[in-house]
Amino acid sequence: MDIVVCGAGNTGRHVARVLAEVHRVVVIDRRHDRHMDGVNVRFVAGDAGDPVVLMTAGARDADAVVAVTGDDATNLLIALLAKRTLAVRWTVARVHDPAHRWLFTPDAGVDVVVSSAELVARLVQEEVTAGNLVTLLRLRGPGVAVTETTVPAGAAVAGQLAARMELPGGVALTAVIREEQVLLPERAGALRGGDVVVALCEPGREHVLHDRLTRPA
Repeated sequence: MDIVVCGAGNTGRHVARVLAEVHRVVVIDRRHDRHMDGVNVRFVAGDAGDPVVLMTAGARDADAVVAVTGDDATNLLIALLAKRTLAVRWTVARVHDPAHRWLFTPDAGVDVVVSSAELVARLVQEEVTAGNLVTLLRLRGPGVAVTETTVPAGAAVAGQLAARMELPGGVALTAVIREEQVLLPERAGALRGGDVVVALCEPGREHVLHDRLTRPA
């Protein structure tokens, strides 16, 4: 996949490093000194809120644009430009101030919104939630839900390659958690009982995926 990461602060740099292991990544930042030496990413110096800079970084042909600058208004603008002007398939935007959370909607060009406060709350909730289907994050409006499902022993999907597994419509597998390791689908190999599958699901598709992953052989 081709991914453009906007913002080379601590979060942006970490996201770029992880994604660059298996994807083609371009990082945009205003500061020239944030060039990421030793990491297989292309760096573009400029304002990611400028559509010309986004196009120079290849956003028009990217599979995803990730806006993780330190400013909520900038992240929202980047997502809107990427979605509405450049027709990028997936936009991810970080929100810092929980009071701004209501602005980060699909109508504003945001497919996936990441809020540190909300993620912490969801992780705490996960610890006291029974069952093997957990909705980690649900987005407002017609967005997507981030879910995790534990593959039970004896499931029909055990032994299937995570990256090649036939998925229901409206679902994208994003990671496999195995023995405290977080693996991208391409690195996870065959699914095993006990694996935790993290996926993006259109609302209403969570349980379709859950049934697919937990169906006995």
